[in-house]
Amino acid sequence: MRENNSRFLKLECECGNNQIVFNRASTLVRCNECNKILAKPISGKAKVQARVIEVLK
Repeated sequence: MRENNSRFLKLECECGNNQIVFNRASTLVRCNECNKILAKPISGKAKVQARVIEVLK
């Protein structure tokens, strides 16, 4: 059986805002407060560009 590697990540932006994103985001994810890029879609997974606070299952 194949394991599901998809997760939600709680990220912290440089501005201090916390935001939950999908680790396989297919679109650019920006901070809701300062508009900085938090994650970019790359080859099926998102390249996270912010501090990961927690991995949610």
